[in-house]
Amino acid sequence: MATHATAPVRHHRHTSTGTGTRTSASSWVIPVLLGAFFGFYAGFLRRTGEAVGWGDVLYGVVAGLIFAALAYGFGRIQHTIPKELRGFGYAALCGIAIGFLHSLTGASILRSAGMGLMFAGAMLVAACYVFYTHEPVRTDESAKVRESAKVREPGKPPATGEGPGPVRVP
Repeated sequence: MATHATAPVRHHRHTSTGTGTRTSASSWVIPVLLGAFFGFYAGFLRRTGEAVGWGDVLYGVVAGLIFAALAYGFGRIQHTIPKELRGFGYAALCGIAIGFLHSLTGASILRSAGMGLMFAGAMLVAACYVFYTHEPVRTDESAKVRESAKVREPGKPPATGEGPGPVRVP
């Protein structure tokens, strides 16, 4: 069924933090869920086949809180960083997390570092692909200013598509 051209559109709701900036719920929900999963898995790997103790639970909670805090902090500043550095940031976060979890299995440090580097490389490729294919290209603001401030000589007709523009007076 066709709708009228002025049908209302649903907009995303944002919550205000009181500082004038707006944040969405996903900016804190995703890091919390990732931190909970990370902490649960870290506590599970530390258990080593024995009964679950309070030390394992505390270890998982602390590991999850640290990971969630790092993910939240990086998510808050990601839009101020160039695409390449943002890709390296996500790669570092992923590689360190995977290497740490792999080290809890009892593997050697070299093997854990190798696993972390392997996953970091995969995350770097995936993140850069997403950033370059799904984000709009930022234009150079100074080029726009230079283009709008061009001055033409008196008596010279404007170029195609160019308005009358300012005329230099001798």
